[in-house]
Formats: sequence, C-alpha cells, structure tokens
Amino acid sequence: MASMKKIMIIGNVGRDPESRFTSDGTEFVSFSVAVSERPRRQQGGDQAPAGNQEELTTWFRVTAWRKLAEIVKQYVQKGTSIFVMGTLRVSEYTGNDGQKRTSLDITMDEMQLLSSRGAQEAGAGGFDEGASFGGAAPARPSASYGNRPPAAAGGARPAAPAPFEEDEGDMPF
Repeated sequence: MASMKKIMIIGNVGRDPESRFTSDGTEFVSFSVAVSERPRRQQGGDQAPAGNQEELTTWFRVTAWRKLAEIVKQYVQKGTSIFVMGTLRVSEYTGNDGQKRTSLDITMDEMQLLSSRGAQEAGAGGFDEGASFGGAAPARPSASYGNRPPAAAGGARPAAPAPFEEDEGDMPF
C-alpha cells in the first residue's frame, strides 16, 4: 500500500539561507521558517479578548537541494514571507543544557515567495494578496522539484482561478 507524508507551511524566513556542499559536490541550502498563530478561543469556548491574544510560533528547519538551492540563494533572505511544501521529519535530541528538544525538519519540494524583494528591502515584507489570487501583480519566483506539465504553447499562461471571498477569522496568521 502506498503512503505519503507532506507538509505545507506559510511563514517568515528567520535567518538567511546557508549554502553548503556534500562530499560529492551536491549543493544544499538550509534556513529556518517561523509559522505564527494566535489561539482562537479561551477555555470554556469564549472568544479571547483582543488584548489577551498570545502568539504561538513554531520553527521549522528547511533544506533545499540542487536547483531549488540555487533559487533559494538568489531570492530568499531573512524576513521573506514564503510558502513551502515538502517532506516532514520529526526528530528528538538532547540539548547542551540536558533538556529534550524536538526538531521539525522539512526537505523542500516546492516553494512560492509571498513577498517581493522590493517590499523586503523597503521593510514591508508582508503578504501580497494580488499575487496569490491571480491579480495583476507581477509573477513571484516559485520552484518545484519533480515533474510538471509543460507550459502552454507560445508562453501563454492558463486562465487564473476566480478570486474567492475569505473570512479573516479563518486566516492562519
């Protein structure tokens, strides 16, 4: 029986990508991504008051290999808002202080930048809704590893999906 374990995250890059090479010369890049969320409800099911919402942050260590590593080096930097899809590996280790720790490691298969380089340099660095829902914003660098269907003839892009209405209460960040 076939099985699959994939994870998709949207977060902010916590440190600049670090490039390294294996002994056979294969390049890989590693960086961290922070995914933040606010608790939706307090105990008892009541909505938490706006001033008392505590943000919870989960850190992931992301590794990109070969061509993806080259793309990450070129476009990703600390503060970049990014979508990452890949394979999750959870491991436990004992830290220098003797405490047990858990490491969440993702081997990247696909990525999509959600903030433009110009916005990052200006300090804005936020989520650009126009680029993600087929608006008129310029294309963002994205990459995937594996088989993708060839582009349409003449470089034409397929029609963008129709925008949909979102309930801001359902946003994960």
